[in-house]
Formats: sequence, structure tokens, C-alpha cells
Amino acid sequence: MIITQRQSIHWGEVGGTYMYGTTVSYYPDKSVRLYNPLLPSGEI
Repeated sequence: MIITQRQSIHWGEVGGTYMYGTTVSYYPDKSVRLYNPLLPSGEI
């Protein structure tokens, strides 16, 4: 697995549409978990 670390995330059009009800979790190892029960996996 290749992991790329980013300083910021640019949501683009997604930021204004499917992001309602989304939970973003940040972890000490600098990984991020994006969870939204209204959006099927693989849609973004």
C-alpha cells in the first residue's frame, strides 16, 4: 500500500453536496477516516 501524506484536503464539489452528516476522524498516525451513513462506499 502506498500512503501519501497531505497537509490539506481539497473537497471540491463534494464539500457542498454529500458531506451532510459526515464524521471525519483524525488519528495520531496522521490517517483520516471519513464516515457518512447516507453515502454508499466507493461513491466519492
